[in-house]
Amino acid sequence: MAVRQWSARQVKVRGGLVWELLNAQRDRVAIFYTTESDARLGAAAPTLRRCLRRATTMLGQFEPQLSPSRRKSLEAMRALVGAHS
Repeated sequence: MAVRQWSARQVKVRGGLVWELLNAQRDRVAIFYTTESDARLGAAAPTLRRCLRRATTMLGQFEPQLSPSRRKSLEAMRALVGAHS
């Protein structure tokens, strides 16, 4: 089963063009008044977070071999993506 992606599309709001961020159910999540690239990054955010969580889990397997400074960085990464050890 394929995971439905978030998307961004350009819409007219109050006479101006803006970017609308839609979730997988096509509900409006956010409006971007900046550039298309910002809107596309917002649409990719859930996928990026999922990938970072997997990478954090993989790095956690090597935690005993990491230096103290790298362990601190791993903990900061876990806090950022909401992954738990």
